[in-house]
Amino acid sequence: MKIQKATIAIALSVVVALSATGVVFAEGSNEVRPTNASTSGIRRLEETVKERVTNIKEKVSEKRDAKKEAIVTRVRKAVDARETALSRSLDLAGKILDKLQIRIDAAKNAGKDVTSMSAAMTDARSKLADAKTRLANVDAQKGTAVDKAGFQAIETQFKAIRQDIHAIREDASKIIRTLKSFNSATSEGKNWQKEGSKSAHPATNSAEKD
Repeated sequence: MKIQKATIAIALSVVVALSATGVVFAEGSNEVRPTNASTSGIRRLEETVKERVTNIKEKVSEKRDAKKEAIVTRVRKAVDARETALSRSLDLAGKILDKLQIRIDAAKNAGKDVTSMSAAMTDARSKLADAKTRLANVDAQKGTAVDKAGFQAIETQFKAIRQDIHAIREDASKIIRTLKSFNSATSEGKNWQKEGSKSAHPATNSAEKD
């Protein structure tokens, strides 16, 4: 719209300029008939008009680019915040799984059947590795994401990470329940569940909105 208005204004100035240089339109036709204006003068006028139109387009483009850059910067900051929160949750998950493994080993040495706990631990470790890989992908993608498609790809990674964290929490709960049945329960799993729930769902949703 701005370009159209500017073009109309330039067109009007061209008409005035042509009149001033002696160019007239033949009555009843579309023929343009120069009177006293030279051909080189008309060419200079045409070049001036083209230059003005080009300048206007460049200014509009610069404003559009500046606005887009501001949006991208804001969304990247939101991605950074979510990445940090999820990274802390995964670090905590790893520490809790390590402690639960110690309890599992102790139960095994005590002659307990740890088959189900070992299976749950294997699954939890697998999910943790997958989540860390996806978080590394986010770290690589956020620097090159400049449009909606790029940030949607990052959001897809975030969603998969949250699903992995949920699966880890479920596996940890299974292990804790079994340990309780052996009178060897640990409180670390519950603590991680609470902390992980807070950090896995930060209140930063700008990537989706933008």
